[in-house]
Amino acid sequence: MEQIITKVLEAEQQAEQTLSQARQQAAAVRAAADAETAAQIQEARVQAQTLAQETLSAARAAAEAERDQAVRRATGAAERFLEENREALRRLVDQVVALVTAAGLRKG
Repeated sequence: MEQIITKVLEAEQQAEQTLSQARQQAAAVRAAADAETAAQIQEARVQAQTLAQETLSAARAAAEAERDQAVRRATGAAERFLEENREALRRLVDQVVALVTAAGLRKG
């Protein structure tokens, strides 16, 4: 009878040790999984930040290129306008000068 009780107690101790080892292994697996997850999340954050910076840089470059192109178009249009209307602008300036001169002569 004592042998049976001893064997039962030994079996219980063995079961407790096995259970304790299983808990420790589970905790180690959980910790490793948590560490891996944290590393993956950090890597994803870095990649997202890099992607956001690249996207922003590309958008800035595109906006600057568009602005430069708009300035070139406006400059070209202004130059064409002046070239096409140079003679008319000279006549207009001459008329304004004549009016100002005539008004100055009347006063004086």
